[in-house]
Amino acid sequence: MPSRTCCTCGSPYLGFVCDHCGALASAPTSPEQERQALDEYRALVARSERQQQVQLLKSGFLPYDSAQLINAGLHCVSLIDSNEVIASRSDAAVGRLEAVAIKLDLLPQDGEIRRANAAFRAKIGDYRAKARRDTFLGLALMAIVATGIGYLVFG
Repeated sequence: MPSRTCCTCGSPYLGFVCDHCGALASAPTSPEQERQALDEYRALVARSERQQQVQLLKSGFLPYDSAQLINAGLHCVSLIDSNEVIASRSDAAVGRLEAVAIKLDLLPQDGEIRRANAAFRAKIGDYRAKARRDTFLGLALMAIVATGIGYLVFG
């Protein structure tokens, strides 16, 4: 395919997905082409630096076909690491997974879509619960340290 310019960011692209912003730059006309576009997007995320991965996860292309949408959700699940010290990539992957779940809600429901959506929403809930727990523990630790310092200073 010849190089063209993305209408979202103006960067050149070769396939279905912009090599810079991850937007769908050329509309696929079949489920097979949509799978190709999703493969291009995944490859772009994989070869990008971590900060660029965050941007791609926040604004990259999401498929329309239910099977490819589920595959996109599974890719997001593989990027979620609740033990990351700096969780920006995991946060972006959870946000993208939530977008996948919302799109799945809008599709005609069958058993596969319901199971995938339930699993995705459970993963989102688990990640957010751990984040809340970690935040609470961090604040509790800071309060204990501040109390200890206050006790030492003011006796």
